[in-house]
Amino acid sequence: MTKQEDKNSKSIIGYIKPMLFPLIRFCLRRGVKLQEFLEISKELFIEAGKEELSNAEVELSTNRISMFTGVHRRDVERFKSGDPKKKTTADVLTRILGQWKNDKRFCLKAGVAKDLVFSGKEGEFAELVYSVSKELSPYTVLAELERLQYVQHVEEKLVLKVQEFTPKKDLELSLGLVGEDISDLVAAVETNTFEEVDIPSLHLSTRYDNVCEEFIPEIREWMMKEGAAIHERARNFLSKYDKDLNPKLVNKKAGCKIVLGTFGHTEISNKELKK
Repeated sequence: MTKQEDKNSKSIIGYIKPMLFPLIRFCLRRGVKLQEFLEISKELFIEAGKEELSNAEVELSTNRISMFTGVHRRDVERFKSGDPKKKTTADVLTRILGQWKNDKRFCLKAGVAKDLVFSGKEGEFAELVYSVSKELSPYTVLAELERLQYVQHVEEKLVLKVQEFTPKKDLELSLGLVGEDISDLVAAVETNTFEEVDIPSLHLSTRYDNVCEEFIPEIREWMMKEGAAIHERARNFLSKYDKDLNPKLVNKKAGCKIVLGTFGHTEISNKELKK
């Protein structure tokens, strides 16, 4: 490592600390101890290192991975045969609901899901599931949507009851979404910071820190309504450019990923309210 690379690394570490602090606090609140966190960190350093080396077409030897990541060789060997990253349940359900509301085969118009016939592996619902992945089972997906109370049976059809995928009190689904969101946010910031692009990635925040407590419910309701509206407009716009949804793009090169993320958070201060 050159002196400049060492200087850049130390500078970046300084900024990583505040990024990690909320994650460490979350771990402590949920009973995750330091040793468990370190084990996960080693595994993810190896996984990310293998991905980066593969992209650079470098041989994935134990020594090379250890040198690149700083993880000891014995740990590289221990985690080397780990399972590859899999799509989370949250990611799969988000894709299916998005397809249901925007693919002309499954919606009445953009944003309005059609009631779908469910008849085993041959019905409209199965076609919807297979449009996202041929490996998914329609029965498994339906069971999960029913568990979340996202669909209901009306005679022989399935009716979508929700407009947005917002899992409540479901650890796997909620944290699955958090993982996806953090990954996309970091990628957007990294692009803006370290790459030369004509049009930067969207990265905006609006913050106020002296809001009256009695208005918090009203503000939460407003954020949910406005956030859902902007995503509805985004889906109507972006679906025109997705090869899975627009048959006119059949001869176009595709595979690019587009993410528009939003979140809102309100926090009641435990300290004495500001005057």
